Amino acid sequence: MDDFDRSNQTVRLCDGRKLGFADYGPQSGTPVMLFGGASGRYLKPCSDEVLEESGVRLILVERPGYGLSDFQPGRTLLDWPSDIAQLADHLGLARFAVVAGSQGGPYGAVCGYKLPDRLTSLTLVSALAPFDVPGLTEGMAPALAMLPKLAHYTPFLLRPMQGATVAFIKRNPAAAVKRIFANLPPGDQAVLQQPEVIEAMVRDFPEAYRQGGRGGAHDIYVVCHPWGFRAEDIRATTFVWQGEADPNVPPVMGHYFANAIPGCAATFVPGAGHMLFYTHFRQILQQVVAHGQEL
Repeated sequence: MDDFDRSNQTVRLCDGRKLGFADYGPQSGTPVMLFGGASGRYLKPCSDEVLEESGVRLILVERPGYGLSDFQPGRTLLDWPSDIAQLADHLGLARFAVVAGSQGGPYGAVCGYKLPDRLTSLTLVSALAPFDVPGLTEGMAPALAMLPKLAHYTPFLLRPMQGATVAFIKRNPAAAVKRIFANLPPGDQAVLQQPEVIEAMVRDFPEAYRQGGRGGAHDIYVVCHPWGFRAEDIRATTFVWQGEADPNVPPVMGHYFANAIPGCAATFVPGAGHMLFYTHFRQILQQVVAHGQEL
């Protein structure tokens, strides 16, 4: 099965929806489900060689309304673990690790809350924290810090806003990638200068929004509203990775998770920004695999 086939798979869920996913690395490897950020679809943060060396089977999952995953009207964050449990059953995985980053972070957190017996570990990488906890937008880029207010007071603006973004991505994906990440610090910009990274994003972003902006708009709405559980109630073994120079997900969010989640082990990287998925993914996988071997 080539990369295209492995990155364009779906499973039919019990309510009839399709859930899109990709399945990379050795099939006998440690299973790791990856929930990415707002715009990424099947972006692999590492090469196939890293997956082989690490012994990791990496399963990237599309949230409802992105790519091949059917839109789910009225969904909340608490609906997501059921989708993941059904995907795991489809793949024959009794237990698996979850790595979740950026806007995908809340989706990892809710699996740590609702599926602790199925998760070997949860890793939150530059992960968004709950916006209803005071003070957690301190240090966040102003354009992103305003999203919770839009989601609460003028949610009807989210869809046209996302629609404009999607139109720009489809018209000129290379320019869109540059604009989306323009505020990131020098270390992140060095990652974005790598041709293979840019090429993957330019290829992937239009596919993520093949259904338009509705899925992305509702995704913002979901993560900006109360999650329905507390971080203190997460029972999965949890690791946190956070860049100390991240303007998209500020360090205060990483510290919140580190302090709130029982037994959490946190790694704060000086000078690092929002691209820890790319700069430190090998180390993240090594930690996940090492913990799984201890069980």
